[in-house]
Amino acid sequence: MAFSVRFTLSAANELMRLPRSVRRRFDAGFTELERSPFRSVPGILDVHALKGGRGLWTMRVGGYRGLYRVEGHEVVFVAFRPRPTAYRDLTTV
Repeated sequence: MAFSVRFTLSAANELMRLPRSVRRRFDAGFTELERSPFRSVPGILDVHALKGGRGLWTMRVGGYRGLYRVEGHEVVFVAFRPRPTAYRDLTTV
């Protein structure tokens, strides 16, 4: 089953503000997410479900996190944040 990756407007804006090297690493992970958004791939993709996160998953890239949900066959990113603040106030995503 193939998935497509899309971004909310706010997530797209947050992604564009990240350092270029971090964006490149996220880009590499998006390709793997299209294959399976629920499985990590050593050295390429590190994902896990958030505990109590209302169906949210997190994609880890260095000190940054991409937060997403899976809606049907779509992986919908709702935020890209630095690790220290990534999980604060999840009511806004």
